[in-house]
Order: sequence, then C-alpha cells, then structure tokens
Amino acid sequence: LKYTALSYCLGSVDKHKTTKATVRDNDQVLDFDALPRTIQNSIKVTFELGYIYLWVDYLCIVHDDPKELQQEIAKMPDVYSGAIVTIAASVTPVYITD
Repeated sequence: LKYTALSYCLGSVDKHKTTKATVRDNDQVLDFDALPRTIQNSIKVTFELGYIYLWVDYLCIVHDDPKELQQEIAKMPDVYSGAIVTIAASVTPVYITD
C-alpha cells in the first residue's frame, strides 16, 4: 500500500481529534471543509503527487484509548518510514485558529 504521511505541529486545536465516539461517525466519510487547513492542504498535496492515502496521526489514532494510543505511537516510526513521502508542515496562526 503506497501512502503519504503528515508530520506537523498540532497547536492547541483538538476538535477534530479521533476518539472512540467519533470513530463511528467518521467511519463513512470525513467532512473535508471541517478539517484543519493543514490537513486539507496535505490531502491536496497527496492527490497532486498521485496518491490517494494519507496517514495523519490525529485522524488515524484513537486518542482517548490510552492502550491503543500507546501502541500506535510506538508504531509511528514504521508508519513514517513506510510512507512514500512525509509531508512536513509547521504550525501557522491560521491552523491554530481553525
């Protein structure tokens, strides 16, 4: 499976973080316009590079399950090294206020 990965500074925004409650809601489709701009831009870059999969820890890891969070964080080096490309984004005021 070929995918890109996003490395970024989160800032203080956490309204889009995946939780046990949002897993079911997001199982069907994510609202692109509701995502932080950094993630929107990374999705666009992924498509422009010709790929359809983007790994974002914020969306791909359930953050309110301590056991899963610990297991998935331990796998992050493998996730990033397995990506075709890692998109690196620095924090911006626009992202923080989204």
